[in-house]
Amino acid sequence: MLTKSPTQRAITAIATIAIGTAFAATGAHAAIFSTTANPFPQGSGFTLNSAPGYIEVSPTEATQEVYISNLSLYNYEQITGGTQEELTATFSANFVNPNTGNPSGTATLSLVPGTYFTVDVLGGFNPLTNNVGTFPETLVSASFEGTDSNSNALTASLAGTPSTTGTVTISQTTGGYEIANTFTVYADATVNGSPVTVPSLGASGTPAPEPASLGLLAVSMIGTVFARRHRRSV
Repeated sequence: MLTKSPTQRAITAIATIAIGTAFAATGAHAAIFSTTANPFPQGSGFTLNSAPGYIEVSPTEATQEVYISNLSLYNYEQITGGTQEELTATFSANFVNPNTGNPSGTATLSLVPGTYFTVDVLGGFNPLTNNVGTFPETLVSASFEGTDSNSNALTASLAGTPSTTGTVTISQTTGGYEIANTFTVYADATVNGSPVTVPSLGASGTPAPEPASLGLLAVSMIGTVFARRHRRSV
């Protein structure tokens, strides 16, 4: 049986508490209201959670949660079995030092030039003629790059295998539609050219996401729990 180090246990426990508190405080939604039946409403995004695992960028930068935000439809076309959507998007993360609980960095990454956040919405989905129901999805491409606030060069992209799949449920409601989007994401990442272990990520849709605000709340909670642990140990 594998045993986690005290640092690993601390990251997992406190980040789970912080993330849960952040969601309660910000009112995380299982479904997003939209006036159109687009599976990815303008300005929406995803929260990707790695719990119980974590993502360690460096010995002083770790997180259990990253964000895809500012989704914006660039193009769509009908494909066999459904519709393919190409969207622009932003990737972001907030890190803490696992030894102290203090904020230790942020990252905002952009799509690799010439690429898009591309999703196949299958099951016969058509945004005009067949847009209500539950439809299987496959995330085809998503490749981000940039630097964090500590000047580390970061990349984040889909893993080759297994495939990243999910479902979207679109239902009619007063004045529009409710969009409930979930994925299990398998990703690769590098820091200064070296690969980083990324656990599978549970992704759920978020309306008009504000990742900075959510991240700051999570960081605040993590710091508070670390401080409490430190006081008890002295």
